[in-house]
Amino acid sequence: MPTALSAATLGPGPGVSLAHRQRADAVLDTATVSVNLGLRLTAARIIGQSDRRRAVLLIARELENRSVAACRQAVTEFNALTAKNDRIDCTNLAERTSTRARWMTLARE
Repeated sequence: MPTALSAATLGPGPGVSLAHRQRADAVLDTATVSVNLGLRLTAARIIGQSDRRRAVLLIARELENRSVAACRQAVTEFNALTAKNDRIDCTNLAERTSTRARWMTLARE
């Protein structure tokens, strides 16, 4: 049985009702603000299948997280989404800030 998150990856088509799609989108929106990092990044990954700009913005937001592990996971997700090979020192706040600004600019292009 598909979950709401996996249902969000389905496009319009047979067996996917508008109501189901709207529920899945609502679940994704909720997941993007979850306290759980894994859930936020999973939501960004799913969103990235149809809205790369929004996904990059969501991932870039993780660079503000105080957790070095969260930063590293965000870099991994960003690289997967964009096919880039960004490497940053997540222990360096200035580098995180400049990388976040660069990613935000990229998302707006």
